[in-house]
Parts: sequence; structure tokens; C-alpha cells
Amino acid sequence: MKDPLDSIEKFFDFLATPRESYKASQRFEEFSRKSSLTLFYLLSMMVFILYLIFTAALLLSPIFIQSESKTLLGLGAITYNLVSLTQMCHQLPMRSIFLFGVQMAVCARDTGIFLGIAAGGLAFIKGMPAYFKKKRIIILATIPIAIDGVSQTILNLRESNNILRIATGFIFGFGLMLFILYRIKRFNQPEFKSIVQSTPFQLTLIAFTMAAFIALASTANQASEYYASKEKAVEIATGSASQKSDAYYIPSRTLISYRFYQNKDMFNDFILSDISQMKWIEEDLNRMLNATQNFDESQIALEPLRHYYGLWTVVNSDEAESKEGAVYSNKEGTYYYIDAKTGEVVETVKH
Repeated sequence: MKDPLDSIEKFFDFLATPRESYKASQRFEEFSRKSSLTLFYLLSMMVFILYLIFTAALLLSPIFIQSESKTLLGLGAITYNLVSLTQMCHQLPMRSIFLFGVQMAVCARDTGIFLGIAAGGLAFIKGMPAYFKKKRIIILATIPIAIDGVSQTILNLRESNNILRIATGFIFGFGLMLFILYRIKRFNQPEFKSIVQSTPFQLTLIAFTMAAFIALASTANQASEYYASKEKAVEIATGSASQKSDAYYIPSRTLISYRFYQNKDMFNDFILSDISQMKWIEEDLNRMLNATQNFDESQIALEPLRHYYGLWTVVNSDEAESKEGAVYSNKEGTYYYIDAKTGEVVETVKH
């Protein structure tokens, strides 16, 4: 029978050999470094996947919010209200893209920025030419959005258009993402690509993505229980869900942002006109401004904007199309403003 003391003695002899000990130390350091990098890359990719899911939700938000599917309606509600409550975007309708009559959860410029960041991340994973690694990329990416934004918003020299807003936003987001990623020293691209492309790494990401979708779908189903659908809003306004009526979703942030919009006279739009005259919006805005000036954060938190889930606006009209100059609608008829959470008719205005 082998003496256990012999094994212990051999182990200490191994440690006493400088060359062997050094090799073992090197192997351990390399293993630790690669394990640390793999974990860092894994967490980074998980965050990026969540970002891609959120970006997709932003792009599809007008479709989700109008859906009669509980899951999709809940996704739309979560997306719009997350943007509104975090004040991520002004949500001005005239600076937003409309899909099927409903504006996206973020404006055109922010849509471009979100898409640009996503494209920059995907481009980095694939590998970009050396030119995009230079620091000047952030300067070149910022110039178009700065010129377009400053000339429109600060100097008030012109009014941009949504195509230009998306383009300049995309360029900025793309350049910003590449600038940041290439500045993070741990993102050694050859090593990054080899680790990310490994089968165990990809299987882990697939499992994470599936778990994220399941969790999001579950949350969306719960959110939809507290949210009035488009069909429900039409039924509340007209008495019949099958009646053909235009219905527009107005995010809560839009109600406040439009009060600060300088060029209100540009649009011949009944809904925008009604928003600018609703007394309860003015009261909520004054209360929030006063609380902010007095640093009373508790009041802002306890008394948020009324109808902060947004409004459904149902237009009951015999006219087929809106006239020129409308952002939402300028058809003559009855306009019903309905709280998107409670289904309460907030205002009824005839035009």
C-alpha cells in the first residue's frame, strides 16, 4: 500500500522547484484572467441584450399599445410609461414617428440614437476598421446632431424634419457606442470575439434571453390588467367597440412638453389645441414646478401628473380624412379624452 506521506512529500518537492512553481503560477493567473474576462463579457452582453429588447419595444410601441393581446398591450404600456416617468424624452408628437396613427414612445432623434447605439454595439462585435477606433470619431459623430439641434432648438432658426433627426441621432449613437467600447481596455477585440463566439458562452446568452422574454411577458400580462386598450377606449366613447373611430394614444409626457413648445401656431390640430387649453394640465404643471423650486421631492413623488398613464383620444367624426396641417386630427366632430388606466372620460370637446 502506498504511503500517504510520500504523496505529500512529492507535492512539497514540486512547490520547492522554482521552474515548476512558476509555470503553475502562470497557468493559474491566466485561468483567473480569462475567467474574469469571460464573466465581464457575459455581463456586458446580457446588458446589451436587454438594451436590444428595449430598443425593439420602442420601435414597436405604437403597434403594442393598440393591440388587443394582453401581453403586447402590457409591453406597450410599460414602454411608454417608462419613457414618460423617467423623462427620457419630451415625446412631442410633431417630432415623433407615427405608426398606424400612433406616435412612438420616443421622438425621432431619440429613435435614431437608440438605433445607432444598437448598431454600434453589433458592429463592434463583428469588428470595425481601424478608423473607427480613433478618438476623433466622437467629434465627427457629434457635429451633425449639434448643428441640427442647436439651430432648431436654441437659436430657433429653422424647424428640422424627422428624417434628419433620425439620421443625425443614428450617427451620434453609432459613434458614441464605438468610442466608448474602444476606450474600455478590457474589450480586447480579438479575445472578445473568440470568447463570445464560443458555444458555452452563446448557450448561456440564449438561456438568458429566453428567461428575459418570459419575465417580460409575465410583467406585461400584469400591466395590461390595469390598462384600457384602444378597443375599450372606443367602446367607452361611442358605446360600441366595433364602431369605426380614430383613436390616438397621448403619452403623459406629451401633455406637459407641448406647453413649452414654441411653435404652436404651425399646426392646425384640434387635439393639440385642446391639450394647450386643459386646465388640469396647467394646474399639475404649476404644482410640479413649485414643488421643484421648493425642493419638495416628496410632493412630486406622492402627487404625480394626473392621468400619468396617458390618454386615449377617440374622434367621432363623419369626415374621412384630416385636413392639411394636422399632427393628430382636425376632423370636425366630438373628441373624447379618456384616461388610459381607469377608462374615465376626462374631457369631451366638440369641434
